[in-house]
Amino acid sequence: KVTALKLQKKGHSIEDIAECVDFDEETVKKWLVS
Repeated sequence: KVTALKLQKKGHSIEDIAECVDFDEETVKKWLVS
C-alpha cells in the first residue's frame, strides 16, 4: 500500500502500480483514494 502511494507520487499509472505490487487495479484505486 505504501509502495503504491510512493509510485503514484512518482507519476506511475494505476496500471503500472497494480503490476508492481501484484494487486488488481481496483484494489490499487481504493488505496489511492483513501
